[in-house]
Amino acid sequence: MLVPRQHTPKLKERMVKVLMVLTSHDQLGNTGRKTGFWLEELAAPYYVFKDAGAQITLASPKGGRPPLDPKSNEPSFQTDITRRFEKDADAEAQLNRTVRLEGVKQEDYDTVFYPGGHGPMWDIAEDKNSIKLIESFLAAGKPVALVCHAPGALRHVKTPAGKPLVEGKNVTGFTNVEDSLSGKWLELLKEIDPGVKRVAVIFDPKTSPGGGTYYLRQINQAAAALHLTAVPTIVKIAAEIEQAVDAAAREPNSSLLVLPDVTTTSHRDLITTSATRRRLPAVYSSGYFVKGGGLISYGVEITDLYRRAAGYVDRILRGAKASGLPVQEPVKFELAINLKTAKALGLTVPPALLARADEVIE
Repeated sequence: MLVPRQHTPKLKERMVKVLMVLTSHDQLGNTGRKTGFWLEELAAPYYVFKDAGAQITLASPKGGRPPLDPKSNEPSFQTDITRRFEKDADAEAQLNRTVRLEGVKQEDYDTVFYPGGHGPMWDIAEDKNSIKLIESFLAAGKPVALVCHAPGALRHVKTPAGKPLVEGKNVTGFTNVEDSLSGKWLELLKEIDPGVKRVAVIFDPKTSPGGGTYYLRQINQAAAALHLTAVPTIVKIAAEIEQAVDAAAREPNSSLLVLPDVTTTSHRDLITTSATRRRLPAVYSSGYFVKGGGLISYGVEITDLYRRAAGYVDRILRGAKASGLPVQEPVKFELAINLKTAKALGLTVPPALLARADEVIE
């Protein structure tokens, strides 16, 4: 999400100074689970800026080393970018000594970028220094960029007239959902297991795009064309997920299609292990599931969105207007296959399908 002023001054040829603001909050509400910033959402834009020659400063409300969301550091969420960051002594040194937000001045930077994670929803959204800083950047005609949950930082940001910041503003960014994937997911299920006749579509309407309808419309159309029966299956808690998988397994020639939402992602380990235990082929929207034992996935390459978002920041810094930068859909997708899981399910992956895979888990 990018929130620039309409008239951004063009930069002279000099080193661009980028401020990146991270959360200091490490508790996920009253769940008892830890949170913080999301590693890839820091690392990907960090290297876009660094590789372009920008000077980067990391800041946080409390200063020092900000908390990392432990889930973002799990093996299934690691990428080349996150591994590069963790091996980068300079980056780690910066992370260990983030500056306190209260001492940061807008005048010292050209733009500010807020990485995501759940943490910003608690501290940065309410932090008076952050609110004042964002208002100062915008008043100076400098772009403010936020990714994933970080737009929560705009909750209390106001214009000089006291109105909500986004009222009447041009906002642009990138979406990580694409409804045309629905048909592709079903095609992949049939390709990896031609005997499939029934698909339980697992989702939580409270956290799935459009309550699930965003994908279900095209799923129903694709299912009819492929002679499949699609069964919408609502889940909200872990117990319902286990019940849904068990119910699907009782039907002959069944399979699972797990839609992308907060609930299914949070319980991905339970879903993948339950599907394998019940010998159900399942297709997912992200390689994270496949790295964790899922059979096959096809979805948006998230890292590409981070790179493209940083590119928008660069264009705005050089004078482009948000009104001329459309909200863009994904253009890169990844296919991942877990051969170990396929073997456990008694499936032989067709060579043509294997050749198309971007990642194969042996």
